[in-house]
Amino acid sequence: MVVGTGPGEASHGNAAGQQMRATYDRATGVIGVTYTSACGASDHTIHYGPLAAVATYGYSGAACDVGTAGSASFNPGLGSFFFVIAGDNGTWEGSYGLDGEGSERPAGTLPCGLPQILNAVCD
Repeated sequence: MVVGTGPGEASHGNAAGQQMRATYDRATGVIGVTYTSACGASDHTIHYGPLAAVATYGYSGAACDVGTAGSASFNPGLGSFFFVIAGDNGTWEGSYGLDGEGSERPAGTLPCGLPQILNAVCD
């Protein structure tokens, strides 16, 4: 059940068995992820940026429309990257999750991004 108009958080970091998992193919540069779909989401976006900008959430790109199947892959190019997965419902994008201090991660401002809303309550 979703209460509110936005989707919930994908891969709840504090819920056992729902953490995001990632793999990296050195030959192709492709990063594969498995995740738990956000409640109320009809799609997801992977937002990423250079690892050197992780402290400021310096997003530099996005893999849009990766679906709700719970697995996706993307190629951010050469280098080291951080990434987050956000669910959306076609109108709103949900939470990017909480950082290590329990604060909401800031939203990206990328071409495929939707306005963010954080009012979903999932159970």
